[in-house]
Amino acid sequence: MIYDKPVSLLSMPDTTGIPSPGCLVPVFDAWCAEKTVYAKRFWEAVANGSRVDKLVELPLHRDVPAAGYARLGGHTYRVEQTQTGEDGDGLPVTWLSLMRMEDAYDAY
Repeated sequence: MIYDKPVSLLSMPDTTGIPSPGCLVPVFDAWCAEKTVYAKRFWEAVANGSRVDKLVELPLHRDVPAAGYARLGGHTYRVEQTQTGEDGDGLPVTWLSLMRMEDAYDAY
């Protein structure tokens, strides 16, 4: 797999923190590979009251909470699901199912 797209993982700050509501705080940056969202995954998400717009693969097993956010290609996405496993070469990877956000968020 070729990891050729930069992605920034973000989170909502604690309510006791300095950032104002609606601002996202960076957690870490990584390189990812964009995968195809097939009809089965898309419609399973719709049936569960969600939506999956992008599927990305990160190298290694990453600790990404399902309530996190990702900035990819200038757009902000909410992490709907995280899965860990192994790719075709037996290397550890993390897959993120992303839903595009309609609201604008600021990031520090």
